[in-house]
Amino acid sequence: MNRSQVVDVERVWAGRTAAIVAGDAADPAVLLLNGLGLSGIDWLAQITALAQNGHRVVSVDRRGHGESPYRPVAEFDELVTDAVAVMDRLDIEEADVCGLSLGGTEAMSLALDHPHRVRSLILADTFAELPTDVAESRMRGMNSLYEQGGMAGLAATVVDGMLHRAPTPTRRAELIDAFESLGAAAFFELMEVLYGYRLQARLTELAVPTLVLGATEDTRTTVESMKRLSADIAGASFVEIPEAGHFPHIEQPELFSDALLNFLSASADERESKGNQS
Repeated sequence: MNRSQVVDVERVWAGRTAAIVAGDAADPAVLLLNGLGLSGIDWLAQITALAQNGHRVVSVDRRGHGESPYRPVAEFDELVTDAVAVMDRLDIEEADVCGLSLGGTEAMSLALDHPHRVRSLILADTFAELPTDVAESRMRGMNSLYEQGGMAGLAATVVDGMLHRAPTPTRRAELIDAFESLGAAAFFELMEVLYGYRLQARLTELAVPTLVLGATEDTRTTVESMKRLSADIAGASFVEIPEAGHFPHIEQPELFSDALLNFLSASADERESKGNQS
């Protein structure tokens, strides 16, 4: 397989939510939900790997990201509703759902509130909820950065703090520009609804095969915290992504894609085996 070859993608809309779609419509669907400040195209390495290995890939531009215009968010569940609307638009009954950071919290919420729509979960560098003191400390820190350097200064500091190694200086600059273009109002509103969300008590309800990925150099969602998340989800498996920070799908794209593909293949084999036994 030549992963340097980019697959054909198309842009679709579900109301005001944009998404990138690749692969054959008859193949099992994988829904990709990115972190704050990242758009659907930032999954390009995984879109390519998945589509080349028999998956239909749908990568969502969260409101305010990529091609999707920003709309105020009063409740975190509105973001999940946007993702479900994309699935409905494409007539996707169920999907394997992969979420990073904020997208991982969305993925867990989707699986809990719409269990019939989620075949399996892949959760990367994410959390079910933050302790109140940690959330408040982070918000104070980001407000201070914004007061000192505006959105440009905040974006640069946040991105540099999340990256362990930028693939190229140009890629680092693109990520900073993406965060800055989100704008302060959207950035802080999304952070507030995320940090106020509570899922920890519901993790025992998750009943789908789950893979948890933790990047070894991530200082925001550490390997230790990801191992704890994995332990809190019945039957979940855990894989480390070495030499990567909070954006492992960008910093270590092949390792991330391999972990994703291996899990999806094993999950499909297990479903087939159970189907043959029934």
